[in-house]
Amino acid sequence: MSSARRGQRHVAPPQDKKKPDVRKAVAYIRVATADHHLGTEVQRTAIEGWADREGVTVISWHVDHGVSGRSNVDQRPALVAALAELRAEGAGVLIVARRDRVARDVDIAAGIERHVARLGACVVSADGVGYATAPATSPRSTR
Repeated sequence: MSSARRGQRHVAPPQDKKKPDVRKAVAYIRVATADHHLGTEVQRTAIEGWADREGVTVISWHVDHGVSGRSNVDQRPALVAALAELRAEGAGVLIVARRDRVARDVDIAAGIERHVARLGACVVSADGVGYATAPATSPRSTR
């Protein structure tokens, strides 16, 4: 052993974290009681259409029924499950039919988006509203 290596411990290089797969999406649907025009099937159809156009596979569906868009995350069990699944499955996209399905409260929506970004994923609206510039990890930007 050379003198330069004597006394040095071998430290393994950090493992590369696997980047979330932007071709895998977790779908989130929120239906408040007054949202007759945005029922479960309408939202599902919009998300499926987006996924088909973008070549993305929706790996799971999470639906909160009767939940206000102003409700905190901890009052939305399907959203909590969707966020957990993003991490567990390495999905790169949390897909919603419309931007307001994430949250109607700006602070709550921003917190959800920050959490998703920390997971290396992005929130995408199937109608394209509110996401004028696609993040580097979005499906559209990988073409």
